[in-house]
This record gives sequence, C-alpha cells and structure tokens, in this order.
Amino acid sequence: MKYPPCQLLSVFTLGVLISGCRTEVNVFEKYHKSVVLLYHEYYYKVTVNDRSWYLGYDKASNTYQWNSDITQLNVKPYSAFGTGFFIDRQGRIATNKHVVDDWFNSYEPTYRKLFQSWMEENKNKAASNRDNANRQIILWTNIYNTTYDYYMADSARREINAWKMNLETYSADETMWTTLLSFLPQAKFDVHSLLLGYALDGSTISSTNDFQRCHLIRSSANDNIDLAIIQANNTNTPVPANSIVNINDINERQEIKVGEEVSMIGFNLGPQLAISKNGLQVQKTDGKISQQSDGDKVLYSISALHGSSGSPVFDKAGNLVAINYAGLDFTQNFNYGVLAKHLKLLLRSN
Repeated sequence: MKYPPCQLLSVFTLGVLISGCRTEVNVFEKYHKSVVLLYHEYYYKVTVNDRSWYLGYDKASNTYQWNSDITQLNVKPYSAFGTGFFIDRQGRIATNKHVVDDWFNSYEPTYRKLFQSWMEENKNKAASNRDNANRQIILWTNIYNTTYDYYMADSARREINAWKMNLETYSADETMWTTLLSFLPQAKFDVHSLLLGYALDGSTISSTNDFQRCHLIRSSANDNIDLAIIQANNTNTPVPANSIVNINDINERQEIKVGEEVSMIGFNLGPQLAISKNGLQVQKTDGKISQQSDGDKVLYSISALHGSSGSPVFDKAGNLVAINYAGLDFTQNFNYGVLAKHLKLLLRSN
C-alpha cells in the first residue's frame, strides 16, 4: 500500500516515521522569551595621531560638537532602541550592526569632511589669535619705548610678557592643528558606547538603569551585512535553554521560496508599544516572502516599525530565516532581512 505524504506509518514498533513534510512550530511560544529589547547610547569617536575626539549632535540647532573630553560635550548622545535574540548559553545576543555599532564605511566621507572643517576652523582661529598677539606685542613695545611714565612703562612690560606667552600658545596650537590635518587621511572613526543593554520580555523598565549591561564582541565589516553580536557582561543567558535560537541549526543552503509564510518577533517602536501592566510585551507579526533573495537579503510582507531592527524572522517550521534590518519609509508592509546564514558566518569569523 502506498501512503500519502505526512501520513504516520507504524514500522514494527510504536515509533512513527514522518515523510515529505516539515512539522509546524508555534514560533512565538518557542522563541519569544529569547527575544530582548535593546537600548544603546553612544557618541562617535575619531582618533588622529594618538589623540581622540568625540562627536555629538544637537538636533534642535542642527549643529555638531567635537570635544576631546567626553564629559564636556553639551549635547545629548545618540540613542537607539532595537531588538536582539539570545543565541547561546553564554549571554550572546544577535542583532543589527546599526543598533549596537552604528558606523558604516558609507558614513566616513561625510564625517571626515565635518572633522576636517572643524580642524581647519581651529587652525584658522589659532592663526588669527597668533596674529593678534603679534600686533599686541608691537603695540605695547611702542608704548614701552616712548612713554616717560614709570607706571605706564611697567604696565607695558607686563603686557608684552603676557602677550609673548599667548603668542607661544597660539603658535603651538596652529602647529598642532596643521600637523593633525596632515594625518587626517589616517584618521580612524568608530563608535564609543556609553550604555548598551537589554531588557527581557515580561520585565519592567522605568529608566535606562533597568537594562542589563552588554558589550559588543563582533560586527560585520561588510556594509551590506547589517549584523552584530553582543554579549551580556555577566555572560549569562537568563531564559530557558529550549527558547534559544540555535545558530548551529541554520542551513546555509536553505532555499527560501516566494510566497512562503514567515513570522517576526520583535519590539516595534521599542518600549512605546511594548510597555504594559504586565511588563514588556514583545510582538509577533506575520507575512510572506515577497521576492527572491539576492543571497544577502530577502524581502517580505511583514509589517515592522522602528525598534524592530534586529528581530528574528522564522519560517513555519521554526527555522531562523533572516534578521530584520530595514524597511521603506512610505510603507510598513515591505521590509528586508539579512539572511540567517550570514549570522552563522559572522559567528565563525575572527
């Protein structure tokens, strides 16, 4: 007798053989405890010739501020909410690079130009101050050489000495900025994290102090692969082992078909939608694969909002298909995810 696909067969024992189908999984029940809300505060940092400066941005005045002393920045740090999910028992969490390490190669021309303009402004200011110091020295020297008043001569002498000291300072500043400008091509830009943390589904948050602290351990060097891995500082994963997304289960040759049903678990709009009287509540949204994958990303019809960056996307069998990372400004119903295989590759990389 022939058996239709998915029919259970008794084979001499009480065991069963399932053929020709995949078992569906309730992905929300299985994985929602491993999905976490992320929060990140940071400044950008640039290092030139062993000296570092930090960059902040004031949205109200649309101005940038640089300072070598991070405590002297008078602008709020950049901040972002996102989603991540535990991938092992050592507290490692997968998410998007732009959530936890928001520096991409495409940013560099813009910020390099901003930094160059700021350094040139400082150089020109130092040169202007130097020229003014020279003028003051000449002025007070003339007074000193022509006055017959003892007190005026003494005052002129003190002014000359003070302006000579200023001249040394301004000349040194001009030399410093000129030297730093010459090293600008070797400048290194990166992200300086002030606070990076996660909050569990069901937990209560009232301030940033309620987020469990994390640190970045790895992020993709490829701008097209928006992925990163962070780790809890205590290297602990406080969720049931069976809810962790096992990266080893990812099939690097998995075929993703247009029309296949997929589900995303994430924190749309960060805490704005998640906060409830029962604590943070993660959301599940469904859709279908909308377009053939290009090998790096895949498009699907899952509704998503800001804050869902880094959310895991599963197929009906509970397999991790992608990590949500981008959408379209004019619609919520088409979003992109980085293929899951790239997360496995990132984890292997040095």
